[in-house]
Amino acid sequence: MLTTSTLSPHRRASGRDTKARGRRRYSGGSTGVNRYRPGMRGRGLLQTADEVVVENGDVPKDCVTILEIIDSHPDLTELSSAIADLPVVRDALDADNETDTFFAPSNEAIDGFTSWAGFNDTKAGLQELLGDTEWKAYIVAYHAVPDEMYTIDKLESLEAGDRFLEDALEAEMPLMYVPKEYKVVGMGSAANIVGKNIYACNGVLHIIDAVLLPFDGRVVS
Repeated sequence: MLTTSTLSPHRRASGRDTKARGRRRYSGGSTGVNRYRPGMRGRGLLQTADEVVVENGDVPKDCVTILEIIDSHPDLTELSSAIADLPVVRDALDADNETDTFFAPSNEAIDGFTSWAGFNDTKAGLQELLGDTEWKAYIVAYHAVPDEMYTIDKLESLEAGDRFLEDALEAEMPLMYVPKEYKVVGMGSAANIVGKNIYACNGVLHIIDAVLLPFDGRVVS
């Protein structure tokens, strides 16, 4: 499980200086929302070219974890590279005895994040923005909801205060799901869920079209 207890207790993301992290509220890319195909539930994995689909039955022993999906999905290569130097985070996402929900920024989302910050080169931008591995781990943790398996159907069924998701960062402003818009809102950004539920043996992954920020990226006076 990816929680603040797996990260350093000496720094909280909410305490970082947001002025150095951007002067505009980040709104992510322009990718549209694609509703997932109904009926993809249950507990048996079927690997396809670009997704992991669940069918009825038991989870096989060799099922893939959230980390394995990130490392193998063609639209998550930038995220995979970004977490390559975060062994604690990788171990948490690879734990097959957990049930978590992870909102994974697509390649386009990460490209948009670095462009928003004024970088033309994605890799150079990520190094500049997220060169501090501890800070990067906190941003990744903001995309995780531990101990919950929030499929799109379950997210759509949430009411009132239940729409505030207890992210692993335990941030002052938790993630909030906006029903019918298939949108997740964070403190400094919002992202659309694109595509279907992607099931793993340790939870469910949703690809999103923006990086969720645990700080306010608007102008700081």
